Amino acid sequence: MLLKIKFKTAVTIGAIACLLTIFSWNFNFGTGWISSPVQANIGSSSSATFGETYGTMAPMGANDPHLRLTPERRATAPELNRAEELQLAVAKAIKKYSKVSSAEAAGYWKFPPNSDDYSIVHYVNPGLSFWETWRLDPQQPGALLYERQADKSLKLLGVMFTAPGEATMEELNRRIPLSIARWHLHTNICTPVPIWDESQWKMTQNGLPRFGPTSPIATKAECDAVNGEFHPNIFGWMVHLNVNAKDPADVWNHHYQALIDR
Repeated sequence: MLLKIKFKTAVTIGAIACLLTIFSWNFNFGTGWISSPVQANIGSSSSATFGETYGTMAPMGANDPHLRLTPERRATAPELNRAEELQLAVAKAIKKYSKVSSAEAAGYWKFPPNSDDYSIVHYVNPGLSFWETWRLDPQQPGALLYERQADKSLKLLGVMFTAPGEATMEELNRRIPLSIARWHLHTNICTPVPIWDESQWKMTQNGLPRFGPTSPIATKAECDAVNGEFHPNIFGWMVHLNVNAKDPADVWNHHYQALIDR
């Protein structure tokens, strides 16, 4: 039964990712829950573009109904050692992807495609991301992270690992110690029906987007009231490992993007 649930989760994540990629090409989709533009321009006007309406998400915090963080724990010596081993293994494994062209040749593709102004750019390998439903392999990360430099070039920053949204805290802890890393899960997301309807993505409610991760709608009842589709969670658990961060304190810092976007 558990295998069926995890397989269903993997298929769902893959299907949603494919759909959102198609929308991003067609509608300048900003997928803010993945990475926010450096210069966000969210307005309250209903004439805002599709990307502006949906291009950013609120900062990670305990009061955000659309985001869940794993609880903090006190680290033990074995956990510190395990995290360091993972960090070193990942750093060694991804050296070959210092150039974006190398990542693309290995099957990684930019997501979302229209992220030319993003400070952190994700390159996702769909096949490897699929297998992260069952395991975390430092040699084969599901996504690579690149940081945009002042000259607009991309520098390899690290990786992103994922896990099923139904994973327990202990399952996540077995992958990466929760005392070291804070996984995040995008929750309570209401999307329009059909999901590719650009006009509905532009709709606002009390000056905020009606749909998506910045919407005030955070329950199924509220979503049903606007004829939307409610997602308890989307994309599964995620965690960033910034192995090439300049400051060692930022290697496991889940607020890293917010810091560089200031």
